[in-house]
Amino acid sequence: MKKGNKRLYSLRVLKQCGAPPASLAKVYTIIVRPVLEYAAPVWQNIPDFLSCKIESIQKRAMRIIFPLMNYNEALNTLNLKTLSDRRAHLCQVYIDRIRNENHPLHLMLPKQEEVVHNYNLSRTMRPTCKTKRTQEFVTHKYT
Repeated sequence: MKKGNKRLYSLRVLKQCGAPPASLAKVYTIIVRPVLEYAAPVWQNIPDFLSCKIESIQKRAMRIIFPLMNYNEALNTLNLKTLSDRRAHLCQVYIDRIRNENHPLHLMLPKQEEVVHNYNLSRTMRPTCKTKRTQEFVTHKYT
């Protein structure tokens, strides 16, 4: 968060110099957003209050780019997603890559177990998770 806040300064300077919103959006997506999303699959399952703090940096960037628009209008104008949606998408892409059997982390994916219920003859496949913490880990949540 500290790095992201520091990099917002470049947006302020460019705004004062008269840069158009499209250029400011490019600067944001190239300089600021990668810092906010770095290693997202590792820390994606953070508490809501921390997610809101990270999202506030993007909100401030949108206020710099479009001072008179609200946050959602600014995102729609620039065709951007919220950071929580982006993190979920990045995690899904990460898991899809790991599903390839040749990927070195393929063994990290949870094993699928076959579950047979006595009351229903249908069989389902689901990952084996014994604790809530394990269920919310990225490899279980997005598989």
